[in-house]
Amino acid sequence: MPIEVVPFVAAHLDAAAKLLAVRHRIDRDRMPELPAEFGEPTTARAAIESLYGAADTDGWTALWDGQLAGFLIGKRQVFGEASIEALFLDTKAVSIPFTGYAARADAAETIYRTLYAAAADRWVAAGFLSHSISTTIDHAGGEPWFSLGFGRRFGHGIRALNASENRPEPPLPPTFSIRRAGPAARDAVFNVFAEGVRFHTVTPIFLPYLAEAVESHRAKIEGWLADPAVATWVAESAGEVVGMVQMHPAEGHVDDGIRPANSVYLFEGHVNPGARGRGIGSALVERGLAWAREAGYAVCVVDWFTANPLSSSFWPRRGFVPFAAQLARRIDPRVSQSNG
Repeated sequence: MPIEVVPFVAAHLDAAAKLLAVRHRIDRDRMPELPAEFGEPTTARAAIESLYGAADTDGWTALWDGQLAGFLIGKRQVFGEASIEALFLDTKAVSIPFTGYAARADAAETIYRTLYAAAADRWVAAGFLSHSISTTIDHAGGEPWFSLGFGRRFGHGIRALNASENRPEPPLPPTFSIRRAGPAARDAVFNVFAEGVRFHTVTPIFLPYLAEAVESHRAKIEGWLADPAVATWVAESAGEVVGMVQMHPAEGHVDDGIRPANSVYLFEGHVNPGARGRGIGSALVERGLAWAREAGYAVCVVDWFTANPLSSSFWPRRGFVPFAAQLARRIDPRVSQSNG
């Protein structure tokens, strides 16, 4: 009997939660860094219900012999050209979060292909040509999506912050110092952020530099510098800020399913070119993690563009274990013309 795809409705929640809990336990067998609690149907159900109830979501269910065999939920996102999100995402994009899909293990790839075909048909018809999905970073997690044309865009790494994982802060070169920044450092921190965006515009990353979007981040930086829950550490030399790391509570930044309890998110980190190769980045990271440990956090999560050769080697060297990824696919915009 062929797989039937129907819209996701509330009546599917319990069966979908059981599928997600099973998938999560299988994923966690391969990637033990994943938080354990999503292997429980109750937690899985709450995560799916949160997605299903959110605005601008599309949900699809695969029925096989009348039984729920899989589901997929994506969130449609629209960003202005002057928004900071436009630097990293297309202005019309669909994201499928880590808890937004599951399928019977014995036929997962077939079910995912069928679900995605139905969902993508609706998204592309509505002009959403950029699609992303969060998976484990290994071959088993990515292969069903690689076969659909997705490629890896972001990697996620995780590092425990207990005492046994503590690393001494590397010594700083003469004339350099590190301090926690306050609101008065807004422009200096913004300049480092803007330099980080410029770094990502070159080969092989090719991030666009959108001046209005970059400038829109200045006000956010000012707010974060005044927020006691956010810690921004800067490295200075001769009164000039040459690098920074910024630590945020992980909730709101890291997907359900890959966000451990009591975790902090290393949101931004950059060292200007002239200060690289002297241990400044490593010292900034260790200072930020020491603060997070003292604040009671147990785990730190970071992500990076996998096309960035510096980040792809730096974060694992600092003890971050790669465990999850965001995969992305962009549909050729000429498809709307050819379909007429």
